[in-house]
Amino acid sequence: AKAREDGCDWIALCVWWFQDDVRSTSIEPDYTRYSATPESVVHAINQCREQGMKVMLKPMVDCRDGEWRGNIDPSDEWFSAYQEFVASWAQIAEEHEVELFCIGCELTKTVSWSSSWRNIIQNTRAAYRGALTYAANHGNERNVGWWNDLDYIGIDAYYPLTNKNDPTLDELNRAWEDR
Repeated sequence: AKAREDGCDWIALCVWWFQDDVRSTSIEPDYTRYSATPESVVHAINQCREQGMKVMLKPMVDCRDGEWRGNIDPSDEWFSAYQEFVASWAQIAEEHEVELFCIGCELTKTVSWSSSWRNIIQNTRAAYRGALTYAANHGNERNVGWWNDLDYIGIDAYYPLTNKNDPTLDELNRAWEDR
């Protein structure tokens, strides 16, 4: 309710599944960590709707060993597991009329596998009628050769803007303009 009161129109619901390490080809929920049940995600979608907000569902993969998801080593087997992961959440997005679905987040080493990503996009579009995006890590957006297959370009823009501990709003705005 507070987000809506503050003028928020959209909510990104992030949901995580896990793989053991960057070379693993098994992706699954881990409820001992921060995976959410499908039921809890549906509840969150409904809560957002009750507040008059639109939803982006953003399934994400993390490694149990703490390695950053951007270092996941792609393979045909990994993409097969990833497709199943995405498909399960795309079905929920479709059933609950989610406005935007994010097919991936910061999977830096995988983006050069264009045909595999295009397959995921095609399969997702067959199951989900809403808009699609991908969340590229800042600096990696130029390496995504399949932006035209999506509805929106997404960039997790964690660009450093200043080295100051307490910059003014003016300084931050000037630094962002350079980006």
